[in-house]
Order: sequence, then structure tokens, then C-alpha cells
Amino acid sequence: MNFLGNPKTVVFAAFLTLSAVAITNFSSFLLGGITEDLADIMTLQNLMNYSLSDTPDKKERDKSLMLVQKLFTVLSKQIHRSNLYGAIISGTTTFLAGIVPIATYLVLPLYYNIGISLVEVTAITGVFLVRYRSKKTRVNWKITLAETVAIVIIATIISLLLNAIPG
Repeated sequence: MNFLGNPKTVVFAAFLTLSAVAITNFSSFLLGGITEDLADIMTLQNLMNYSLSDTPDKKERDKSLMLVQKLFTVLSKQIHRSNLYGAIISGTTTFLAGIVPIATYLVLPLYYNIGISLVEVTAITGVFLVRYRSKKTRVNWKITLAETVAIVIIATIISLLLNAIPG
């Protein structure tokens, strides 16, 4: 007797839940990164503009301010690209961290499936997601690990609960 019920329902619920979690993670990661980086850029730009405003020669001051403006335009494009890549990696890794162990669990025989699935969750979560997110968001890895474990647990519980609904 399979205590998880119909494997097709489990896979569907897992895909649905993990897709929602991955999309949420992607959007929060992207918007959070952009917001933090824009605040840093604006502060730095204000400091540089203030510093350059003391230049007595108007021609040199205007030339320097124009160069600073061009520098920040290029910097802003690079930061947006970096944040987009980071969000894509975070969302994809979130999805894979959930779906690969579930697929492994469904394919392998009993007892092997549980052990290997747990090893996969630990490896994917620990190495990729937690390390990358904590580094990018400048948050202690222990806090990021706790958040990630909570997300995975919630996604797993919801998947199992959805499977328990008759119909």
C-alpha cells in the first residue's frame, strides 16, 4: 500500500507548490536585490556629486559630473543584469531542490528512496541555495538556512496535504 497515494497526484501537487515557491523566491530575490543595490548606488552617486561640486573650474566640474553620470549608467545596467541572473539561479535552484528529491523518491525502491532523497535535499539546499542566497543578500548563512528549510518543509507538507484530498 502506498501511503502517499497516487504518484501522479503527488507529482502534480509538487510541481504546483514548487513552482509557486520558486516564482515567489525569484521575484523577492530580484526586487530585494534591485532595491538594495539602487540605494547603494544613489548614496555613492550623491557622495561623488557632492565631492565634485567643490571643483572650482566649471568646465572641469561639468566634465567630471558627466563622466560620473555615464559611469553610473553602466554600473546600473551591470547591477540589473547581475540581479536578474541571481534571481533566475535562486528560483531554478529552489524548484530543483524540491522536485529532484520527489522524483527520486517516486522512482527508487522503498528505503533507498527516503535516504537518497534526503541526501539530495541537503546537498542542493546547503551547497547552492543557502550559500548563494546568503552571499547575495548579505545575511548570515544560518538565517538563510532556517528560512530555506522552512520553505522546503512547508512545500512538502502542502504537497502531501493536497494529495490527501479525495477526488
